[in-house]
Amino acid sequence: MDHKQLFTFTQFRLGLLICFSLIGLTKQSVLGQSVTFSERTAAAGIGPQRSEGIAVGDYDGDGFPDVYVTFAFGPNQLLRNDGNGGFTDVAAESGLALTEFDNTSTSAWGDFDNDGKLDLYIGCKQLPDRLFKNNGDGTFSNYGIPAGIGQIGWPKSINLADFNNDGWLDIYVSNFNFENVLLLNDGDGSFTDHTAASQALDNGTSMGVLCFDYGQDGDQDLLLIKDANQPTRLYENDGNGVFTEIAAAANIASESFGMGVDAADVNKDGWLDIYVTNLYGNFLFMAQPDGTFLETSVDAGVNDFGMGWGCSFLDLENDGLPDLYVANEYSFSPYENKLYRNNGDGTFADILNTEAVTNEYSSWGCMAIDQDMDGRQDLLSANRGLGESLQFFRNETSESGSYLKLRLSGLESNSMGIGAAVRLVDDQGEIHYAEVTAGSGWESQKSNVLHFGLGAATSLVEASVRWPSGLVQDISDIALNTAWTVTEGEGFEVGVADKVASTTYGPNQSLPEELIIAPNPWKSGSGLDINTATLPTIKTALFIHTMDGKAIYRTSLDPYELRSGSVAISASVRAKLPVGVYTLSLKNADGIRSRRIVIQ
Repeated sequence: MDHKQLFTFTQFRLGLLICFSLIGLTKQSVLGQSVTFSERTAAAGIGPQRSEGIAVGDYDGDGFPDVYVTFAFGPNQLLRNDGNGGFTDVAAESGLALTEFDNTSTSAWGDFDNDGKLDLYIGCKQLPDRLFKNNGDGTFSNYGIPAGIGQIGWPKSINLADFNNDGWLDIYVSNFNFENVLLLNDGDGSFTDHTAASQALDNGTSMGVLCFDYGQDGDQDLLLIKDANQPTRLYENDGNGVFTEIAAAANIASESFGMGVDAADVNKDGWLDIYVTNLYGNFLFMAQPDGTFLETSVDAGVNDFGMGWGCSFLDLENDGLPDLYVANEYSFSPYENKLYRNNGDGTFADILNTEAVTNEYSSWGCMAIDQDMDGRQDLLSANRGLGESLQFFRNETSESGSYLKLRLSGLESNSMGIGAAVRLVDDQGEIHYAEVTAGSGWESQKSNVLHFGLGAATSLVEASVRWPSGLVQDISDIALNTAWTVTEGEGFEVGVADKVASTTYGPNQSLPEELIIAPNPWKSGSGLDINTATLPTIKTALFIHTMDGKAIYRTSLDPYELRSGSVAISASVRAKLPVGVYTLSLKNADGIRSRRIVIQ
């Protein structure tokens, strides 16, 4: 059985829609309380700097989301999250304080070398784009030219995805009146221009881009938003990075003055719906059972006639219903930004005037962020007018539903889990579906940590991850109201033996003499200690597999664990392993090392 059959989203789609039509989506907020925000820009240490794009990512690995802010006339900002409710701009000391001479527009965080650290791609108008490697010490090095990065265009959006499913993050750059560019990651620190071969060619007025799995077949497809009354394009991926344009067939080829784009499962049927900002009324495209989309913005109350740029789905009060924030350029038309609350019946309520998120600035990018990791999603608004700055609105809603945060860590897949899909069913029978993306809204990027509002739920009854590698992984025993890291294939797997058995790990190789595994034999009731003092402190996968290559246990070792010089595997793991002779392997970017181990 292949991964498309294992992952049961498709089979449930029609049945769920029928079910929802029978019971009605009339669920209101489980809490019935008002949403409360307060502007905390100055208090959070954000200075009066004009801004355009927002990229959210935890570049220093401390568990708190950091923010890179772009502005064409510079300087850019790197707002390091201090973990106490504030930010510190460390762009200068990090090497990322690009200035007006660099003419930057948009950026995206991504782990391009799979070392567990977020690197940064920056788009520059009519200048070579930049690619900065994270050195792991708070600084970055520009290695764009050696990596083959240097194309010139006018980037409006950057999206990262593994288009050919080889485990390495690729790059798609949306250019305005220049040829768009698709760069395949060669896995050796360099990139190859795959634009022509991809057949996803476009040199028009490209704006926002979204990579998502349109058909839920495990491949990253590409939605391209166009300005100047040009039609939206939907490119379907064949799994090898070759695309077919299907927008008209999918009923999403609207001709518009489109700008930003985001996706969420608005009606909780297990499929992503699409929101697009536009000059003359925004669009809400609802996914249909036959693979098409139905435009419902007017009926839903989210058509908003402002000069829309950025947009970001979020869950304001964790009731499980995706809400929506929209950034408008107030100097162009007298429409403020919009904050829409999902009513749960296919409609939204405009609640901006009842909350402290009012804005009469020229907003471009915007993004949801849980700045203090308290389980309530906050908001950032990038404002580019004279005398304006990035704004930070803290969510201070007093009563909020249950939530869950999931950070995905890939082993066979890219380390960030970009392109992975998560499906949850809670104890209230509600379905929650989301995909990990790297690029959305307008010139912006959301965190790769998925946030699920779960309403009145107290537990999950189902949870599964479909990884870009094709692995479908069930996860269990997850407590709510906290953040978890899910490592690809970690622990014990069911139904994926074929995938695991196809990989071998060099059993003839030996670990260095300095590395000690004890005890060996590994007996019941004891843990296993692995001396890692001689290993590089980079992300490392640990496997225990049979002599014919079938994995029976796997986990990932964080660089922080490796720095201690020793890693322990608990006795509870040993209790689940059958007696026999196996190979223990450590796999990272430095290579694969293996040693035979006897389990008694």
